[in-house]
Amino acid sequence: MRIGILGGTFDPVHAGHVALGEAARDRLHLDRVLLVVAAAHPLKPAPSTPAEDRYAMVRLAVRGHPGLEASDLELLRPAPTYTVDTLRELRRLHPAGTELLLLLGADALADLPRWKSAAEVRSLARVVGCARPGSPPPSGADEVLEFDAPDVSSTAIRGLLAAGRPAGGLLPPDVEAYAVRRGLYRPK
Repeated sequence: MRIGILGGTFDPVHAGHVALGEAARDRLHLDRVLLVVAAAHPLKPAPSTPAEDRYAMVRLAVRGHPGLEASDLELLRPAPTYTVDTLRELRRLHPAGTELLLLLGADALADLPRWKSAAEVRSLARVVGCARPGSPPPSGADEVLEFDAPDVSSTAIRGLLAAGRPAGGLLPPDVEAYAVRRGLYRPK
């Protein structure tokens, strides 16, 4: 079995995340791609949206995309959560011989040396650098995945939703409807 791990705060999950998951599933011949929702990112500011809402949006985003799954593994542990602990847990949960592939964008890959137990992360999973459209291939990965995806960022989407504007296809429709219905990203 080959499992891809795409982690993040997903604040919110967007069309680029789904496109990356699908590209990884297809091009890397993965049986599953787990979108692992982090309670918080140890090297970044705290997410603006509660973890339960972010997890619910990821569940909506992967619906209808075979092989893509929302994972709450990191939400079940006290924050801060670390990738090394998630990989250890996945190793424990899956049979010997299961290959784990950690999917990282260029920014995350550049930060990898600062991660807790970075050497162990590399021993537990094959690191796949994911190249964004128009960007040079990331360095330091065991393998590079180039894929076409919308040029989108969660920051830009939060700005649109805060202004009461539609995300214009940058979010899966169910995710946008959920965010609007719950009043996420709107000024308090």
